[in-house]
Amino acid sequence: MSGRLYLIKLSRANRKEHLLIESGIRIHTTNYVKNEKDLPSGFSMKLRKHLRTKKLDKIEQLGIDRVIDLTFGKGEAAYHILVELYASGNVILTDHEYTILSLLRSHKFEDDANIAVKAKYPFSHAANMTVDYITLDPLLIKLMMVEAETATEPTQPQSKKNKKEDKLTLKTVLTKMVPYASFPYAEHALRLCQANPNLKADPESDSQVATLIEAAQKLR
Repeated sequence: MSGRLYLIKLSRANRKEHLLIESGIRIHTTNYVKNEKDLPSGFSMKLRKHLRTKKLDKIEQLGIDRVIDLTFGKGEAAYHILVELYASGNVILTDHEYTILSLLRSHKFEDDANIAVKAKYPFSHAANMTVDYITLDPLLIKLMMVEAETATEPTQPQSKKNKKEDKLTLKTVLTKMVPYASFPYAEHALRLCQANPNLKADPESDSQVATLIEAAQKLR
């Protein structure tokens, strides 16, 4: 349909459904039917090639991450469409072992994990997390703050603007304590605790740690 919008036709017996996928935004069924005169993109052709005769076997969320896994087919003949619903979004086609065959955009997931063709999708970290996968131990939180503060220390003199950007804030620490929480959610939780999300984090402050724990519990 477009560079970010895709429509998958599903049918069984006398029932037909259209699954709409918008990269980074949404995934749901729809009554909308696209204009057949629209020329399919290269990525759309890839999807057609691998999924044309496949049955949608299951739809799952990867752990608590904002990634939807659509499985077409079974066993070694299966393919997956992974829909990332965060940041700039992504739609990724993989084989049964989650080796990437095609995707909308390549990017870096972590320092040691690239999202690119022929690479394995690094889904295991997100898939293994649960809503209890958060840090609430005061000592671990202080250690986390010290390590994060050390990582943001500049190696050479910086301007006032850059110093401000590199400041370790409470909301940054909270996203590390609750790895599935994005900045907007972390900021909201801290404001509910009457705390300034952009306040500089202080590993020596017991009150800050107590506030962070309270905010983390609101995100469970």
